[in-house]
Amino acid sequence: MPHHAFFATCPKGMEDLLVHELKSYGAGAVKETRAGVSFSGPLEIAYRACLWSRIASRIFLPVASFPAHTPDALYDATYSIPWHEHIAAHGTLAVNCAVSHS
Repeated sequence: MPHHAFFATCPKGMEDLLVHELKSYGAGAVKETRAGVSFSGPLEIAYRACLWSRIASRIFLPVASFPAHTPDALYDATYSIPWHEHIAAHGTLAVNCAVSHS
């Protein structure tokens, strides 16, 4: 079974409880961050978290992560993602970006 990296969001202060909850579902490489928890496992683990979690707000399957020090670097890296593997030609998507030192 292929393993994927996931990120679960949660209310601030609930991260430790979410860590224990995700581990109980069989998640691996569980790491607490501010307002969320990263973890890995097969899709079934994410399905369990989506269905049964009382703490997680959302479960994300990141398609890419990269540093981008300029707007052009951000554009180039985003453009290089094989979007056709993730969404239909006329589909829509949401983009989440964390920016620091801008």
